[in-house]
Amino acid sequence: TQDALKFAEIHNDTIVLKDGNLRQVLLCSSINFALKSEQEQNAIVYQYQNFLNSLVFPIQILMQSKKLDLSNYLAKLTEKANSQTNELLRAQTLDYIDFIKKLINLANIMDKRFYVVVPFLVPPKMNLPKNPLVNQPSQPILSADEFKGYQKELEQRVQVIESGLGSIGIRT
Repeated sequence: TQDALKFAEIHNDTIVLKDGNLRQVLLCSSINFALKSEQEQNAIVYQYQNFLNSLVFPIQILMQSKKLDLSNYLAKLTEKANSQTNELLRAQTLDYIDFIKKLINLANIMDKRFYVVVPFLVPPKMNLPKNPLVNQPSQPILSADEFKGYQKELEQRVQVIESGLGSIGIRT
């Protein structure tokens, strides 16, 4: 599995890829665009367009969507209902559990998470030979000073992303 993964390590919240390049991943909040007025929607689209046009480096936007698992929540509710001494509260809790189960089956509730991957490409080292017959090291070695410098530049990129998304109302 480790051979198939593209990263060598995670250090100070920074992913170091096997080729020496760096990445940071930001978990982002979402906004319910459909609940916004037409003016708010237009403002959000305009701000997002400006944000994307202002970037001078690439980013990757990922969305993870998976079915919401409420089985632990329902088990705790069932446990509370069974331990309830008040019969009316017990019946209401059981009705609520049934309602949640029906809602899950009908609505197909999904848990969505949004991420922005911010890359930093490390400049190639000039002193390494580029002969394809020579076995090159699979992982360039970054000194602690190189890593610190590159990570600082990556942090600046992350701050640009956080600021740009924050102006739209998205927290990172």
